Amino acid sequence: VATKADVRDYDGLKSALDAGVAQLGRLDIVSANAGISTAMAPAQDLSEELWVDMVDVNLTGVMLTNRAAGRQMIEQGEGGAIINIASIAGKHPAPASPEYCVSKAGVWMLTKSLALEFASHQVRVNAIGPGFIETPMTEDFRADEQIRQRWLAMTPLGRFGLPEEVAHAALFLASDEASFYSGQI
Repeated sequence: VATKADVRDYDGLKSALDAGVAQLGRLDIVSANAGISTAMAPAQDLSEELWVDMVDVNLTGVMLTNRAAGRQMIEQGEGGAIINIASIAGKHPAPASPEYCVSKAGVWMLTKSLALEFASHQVRVNAIGPGFIETPMTEDFRADEQIRQRWLAMTPLGRFGLPEEVAHAALFLASDEASFYSGQI
């Protein structure tokens, strides 16, 4: 079941989650994958509004999603899997995008912290930290040849990843085959 919610609004998020549980009877898997990015700009030109928006969606939204899902899974008493979408930028900073890098680094640590907190309830929390993926969010960056070449030079396989490749990692983390994975990026 797909439901729509603003990840910055816990009550709306919880209502969407409750609607899915009402329709399906339970919650087993959640992917916290809402995220935004912006045009690269030096830190000295970064507005406070842009910083707050980035952190609100990319980090606070993940925390609120994890909290709502974790509460539901713990209440059900049968565990579950939470999969957060982080970014390689959470570990390897990119120039002119501190707001994005910091928000994604926060997702890395949030994942590890909640994995410890939820472990006794058999709720696994993991994240995927993809590199440069061919999505609409990276389209403008990929169109700029200088940025494109810089990104490709930082990518061991010399190409951009595909959304399906991230989806396959998420499917693995959601599956029983990943039953011993928690707190992993």
